[in-house]
Amino acid sequence: MKRLFLFLLFILFLFNVSALEFSPSSLDFVMNKDQQLCKTIFFNIDGQEASIQDYWADSSSEDWTISKFKTTASELSLQIFYPTKVSLAQSQVQVCIKGTKSSKNKGALIFKQEKEGNSLVQFVVWLNVSVQGIENPQKDENKSKNKRSPDEEDSSPSPSSSPS
Repeated sequence: MKRLFLFLLFILFLFNVSALEFSPSSLDFVMNKDQQLCKTIFFNIDGQEASIQDYWADSSSEDWTISKFKTTASELSLQIFYPTKVSLAQSQVQVCIKGTKSSKNKGALIFKQEKEGNSLVQFVVWLNVSVQGIENPQKDENKSKNKRSPDEEDSSPSPSSSPS
């Protein structure tokens, strides 16, 4: 009788546990200053929606231990963009990062489902970010297009000229 009860309890537990699968487990962002780079995380969640939060290490020499990640992205001159909630219908999320100063950073995105009974389902995607001191080439290209050499003839009308 006791075995039957434990077996039924086990079966009941199996159907109440939500699952969370994801890929990849880490993302590498290597970019120039002021360049935004986006990556995709694929996942499958059962049960209920999940929330997402990011956490960052003070320095790149910190161990990959989530309890040591207590800094915000903005404190590291990083901007990070992602949805804060994901629903059961979603199967991927895009994460974009932009760095405004040269640095190497370690971060983590934590996907967490609401507590159900005594279980808390969460997973982490590690973020390895390297921002190089070179400005975004597109930005430099736009600057050079706007500059003219003294030899170039200005064929565009000036703002103060009136048509004749």
